[in-house]
Amino acid sequence: MQSRLFALLWSLSALTLVGVLYALWQSGTDWILATILVLAVGLTLFAQNRIRAWLEPIARLNRLTSEVVAGRFENRITDIRHEDEIGRLCWNVNDMLDQLEAFFRDETTAFREHLSGHFYRKAFPNGLHGGFRKGLESHNQLLDNIAEVQREKMRNLLITRIQQLNSSNLLTNLASNQDDLMKVNTEMQAVLELATATAADAEDSQNTVSQVVVYLNDISQRIQYVANGVAELNDRSQEITKAVQLITAIANQTDLLALNAAIEAARAGEAGRGFAVVADEVRTLSENTKSASESIGQIMGSFATATRGMQEDSDAMREMASTSSEVIGDMEGRFAHFADSARETRQRATRARDMGFGSLVKVDHVIYKQRAYMAIHVGDEDGSYREAVKVDHHNCRLGKWYESTGRESFGATRSYQALERPHAQVHTQVHQMLDQLDQGWESDLEVQEAILESMRQTEAASLQVMEMVDRMVVEKQENEG
Repeated sequence: MQSRLFALLWSLSALTLVGVLYALWQSGTDWILATILVLAVGLTLFAQNRIRAWLEPIARLNRLTSEVVAGRFENRITDIRHEDEIGRLCWNVNDMLDQLEAFFRDETTAFREHLSGHFYRKAFPNGLHGGFRKGLESHNQLLDNIAEVQREKMRNLLITRIQQLNSSNLLTNLASNQDDLMKVNTEMQAVLELATATAADAEDSQNTVSQVVVYLNDISQRIQYVANGVAELNDRSQEITKAVQLITAIANQTDLLALNAAIEAARAGEAGRGFAVVADEVRTLSENTKSASESIGQIMGSFATATRGMQEDSDAMREMASTSSEVIGDMEGRFAHFADSARETRQRATRARDMGFGSLVKVDHVIYKQRAYMAIHVGDEDGSYREAVKVDHHNCRLGKWYESTGRESFGATRSYQALERPHAQVHTQVHQMLDQLDQGWESDLEVQEAILESMRQTEAASLQVMEMVDRMVVEKQENEG
């Protein structure tokens, strides 16, 4: 602009100079025209100097606006000597720069402090005017929203880290519980084997005791028969003793008769000699009979003594047999109770083992789900969780159990057959979730909703798996009575 004004000024001066020179050429030397010519040149030089002084703030304004374009608001126009339009323009530009600098400085400072977590620092709109003031007030509202978002972000970050820590420790705890359940399952299997062996031994012992009871009852009957025979023999012994006593009495009477006959024969003399011989023979027979009866009496006395001893022993044996029968009967009852207890122990051990199986299966399943959730939490930071849940439903721990031990223990139940479908669905939904994680879910709400739906389906199928495992255990117990 300054150069254009100078060009215009010198153009006017040149035109004036040409006119003066032309007039001098027409009229000759004229001091007035020469003076006019000198004055014109002097005025032109003076005007050029004044224009340069007047327009110098515009040059500074140009430099200042260039700095503003470059984003620097620190410099100002100083030494403003005139209060004309250009001077007022300079003052207004300085005021505008003050507003801009204060606006951007407070805006930047407040934003930086909020990013650092110092949410109390706001921009100060005091001293600003119009749009600048409204801009900072709107900026403060934006900062409040940013602060809330930042607080929510910090809460979510803490919750996420806590959940990640919890999930990691939960997996560790579940793995520990899994090991414990496996040990408990092993111990329960050993207890079940011992209970089965004990029940078998108890049944064998019960059969043996029953056979012993039969034998003892037979022995008791035979002892009773012997006791009855001994009693009858004792009765016969007493009768024989009485008969011997009767024979002895008869022998005594015969001896007395023989003695009387001998006396009578002696009185008769020669006529009674033959009768005396007969009387002697009768006396001899009587003595022999008496001697025999005495011998028989002694023998029967000894026999009676022995018979009484046998009777006493028989009574004692009968009492012992009766007592033994009662004891063996009590033992038989105890062995029967022991056998029942052993069978019940085996049943309860089987039930506990089956419940342990079910708990172990559910813990394995929960660990699989937790690893799926951890795959979402950690993303690409730790690929071990993704690899762990990529396994299909045939090769996971539950699948291997299903094809081996589970089939042997629960294959006869209806729920065992129904377990495979929801179990396969769990793996299908988790694998689908893994594919969705690679579709930019961080910036796509539809993908996030799809991931959430996959995990909902996973949880629904998982609930069915848990129910089938519980039903499986109950059905097996019902089948075994």
